[in-house]
Amino acid sequence: MKFRPMEAFQPAAGSGYRLLPFRFGRLPTHPNEILVAGDSGRFTFLTESDFSAFADHRLDPASELAVNLEGRDLVHRGDGPIPLDRHAIAWRTRKAFVFEGPTLQIFVVSLRCHHSCSYCQVSRQAEDDTSFDMDDATAQASVDRLFETPARRLTVEFQGGEPLLAFGRIRSIVEDITARNQAGHRSITFVLASTLHGITAEQLAFFREHRFELSTSLDGPETLHNPNRPLPSRDSPAHATVGVAAAHGRTPRPRNVPHTQHRDRQTSVWANANSQNQVPMWHFSSEAT
Repeated sequence: MKFRPMEAFQPAAGSGYRLLPFRFGRLPTHPNEILVAGDSGRFTFLTESDFSAFADHRLDPASELAVNLEGRDLVHRGDGPIPLDRHAIAWRTRKAFVFEGPTLQIFVVSLRCHHSCSYCQVSRQAEDDTSFDMDDATAQASVDRLFETPARRLTVEFQGGEPLLAFGRIRSIVEDITARNQAGHRSITFVLASTLHGITAEQLAFFREHRFELSTSLDGPETLHNPNRPLPSRDSPAHATVGVAAAHGRTPRPRNVPHTQHRDRQTSVWANANSQNQVPMWHFSSEAT
């Protein structure tokens, strides 16, 4: 984005409007247009000729374009004072989320994991050491904190380690939240961030019942995925693809999963490849049938 010098905002003699602070630039998705954004957050796309006329004070102040630009807080028509109250309302509306309180609550239910991922932010612990699981008191206190936020829409995300290793804790927290929310009537979305290693039919039934969104990832082909997300058995990609297939209720796909999009009535799966290194990321949501 580029900036206009201060003198450009002074009204040109006889132009009938003054420029308000704005930034402009081009986007790859709109190669023949120029993005113009004002301080209030409103924006528009202009052709090069319209942009030049706008920036050089050559617009007819009575034109439809000038009226639209004023509505986006990019120009002020006439000689009167700039309506700062209007801009204050725009800013207040844009930043209203600040007063809603935190909407994302993350529950790390266990530090245990089957994998030893090289880039993991967690101090990974052995999968059979349950002393690194969240205890009852911590879980109850965490749910207390959850309902202290004034936000009406909440996302509760379970992470680890591998959170499926503490599935009992996930179940108890979800049931506690659901019971407490009977009086609160908040909109709550549950999310599981998991390797899906060993996910069971019982777990999937619970996730569907509570309309969980599930996410997992493949780092790429086996030669990349296995070093990054190692298992002693050296078959980490197979476990991930089996988990994705189980969530779909399907037979597992071959290990070289194509970078395509699949949808059905029960679940939705997205496989997106990074354009630079072709590392796909899978996300899927289990929806109630």
